[in-house]
Formats: sequence, structure tokens, C-alpha cells
Amino acid sequence: MMSQSDSCDATSISPTRVAFQFFRKISTSLRSFFTALVVTSFLSGGVAAIADWPQWRGPDRDGSFNGPEWPKSLSSLTLKWKQPIDDGYPGPIISGSKVITVETLRKSNEVVRCFDRKTGEQIWSAQWEGAMRVPFFAARNGSWVRSTPATDGKSVFVAGMRDVLVSLDLNNGTENWRVDFVQRFETPIPSFGKLSRHVQIKNLLQLF
Repeated sequence: MMSQSDSCDATSISPTRVAFQFFRKISTSLRSFFTALVVTSFLSGGVAAIADWPQWRGPDRDGSFNGPEWPKSLSSLTLKWKQPIDDGYPGPIISGSKVITVETLRKSNEVVRCFDRKTGEQIWSAQWEGAMRVPFFAARNGSWVRSTPATDGKSVFVAGMRDVLVSLDLNNGTENWRVDFVQRFETPIPSFGKLSRHVQIKNLLQLF
């Protein structure tokens, strides 16, 4: 399934997070079919601080920014690179030199991609069949993958819409394991697609 997503101390958040917030605002409001991942850094300071954003709402899952002061406007940021991605609600995550995104491609497959944080070059991608149609009254919000992935610095954990949890190797995208909850527990596929926020506590991965 693989065609081509290092960890460091997660005690502060890079100014890069500002651009990610901007990206999510644009993609959510416009519901664009084809969106772009935008990575920026402060003009004043030259090099953005190195830090991780390994899961939904950051290292402590509280959405806090523990780093340099946020800019008063986006005009203080400069575009470093961008990559087109398809539909989806997941926010990007950062682990060391890698940026991970998840998307629904052509309404059929769920795709995980890993980019070099500095250059934007794609390092690897992995995909599987995972699309579904949500009920008609929710269709305007899109039948797209919903869950932001998580990483422990070694693996990437992705929850697909059809209630499948997949673990991928962070360095090369090789699949470590997967759990199909529908098959294992003989439960129906969630009507609106799986929505999960993963939390790793020691050697356990918890889903909410």
C-alpha cells in the first residue's frame, strides 16, 4: 500500500502552528475540493523553533501554544512550501522533521502522507479503501475522513471512517498492524463515519 508520513521534546510549539490554524480555517469554511497544506515561519527570527504537535490539539491536548508570541497578522509570515491535498477534516501533525496529513482521495480511498517539514518534499504515502457516504442530511459537510492522526514518534495511528484503526511506521509508512472494529466486534459502521481522538498513555492507545 506504500508508494513512497523523529521525534523531539514536545515542550513547546513551533510558530508553524499559526499557519496550520490558518489552513484549517480556510479548508473548513470553503469546503474546497482541493486544498493546500501551507507551512510558514516568522520573518523576524529566521528559523522556526523545533517542536512537535503529535496529536489533536497538541502535546497536552489542550490547544495551548507554549512558544514565541503569536503574530498579530499573517503578513508577518512567509510561505516556505505548500502541497495539495484532497478532502478531509484531520489537522496535520508534526513529529521531528516530519509532517503527517490524512485525506479522502476521489471519494474512494483514505490516504496518509508524510512530508519533510523543511522542504515540503513527500517522503511516503499509504492508502486503503475507506470511503463511505454519510446520511443525506449531513452530506453538505462532506463524506470525508474525520479523525486527526496521532504519533508517538515511532508510529502513526490513523482512524478511518469505516471504524478501522491503522498503525504505520513513521519513517517509511509500512503498516504495523490494523484493527477492524466492525469485523472484530460485529458492530455496524458508524453512520457518520468514525471520529476518534487518540491518546497514548505509556504503552496503551486509547480512543475517544
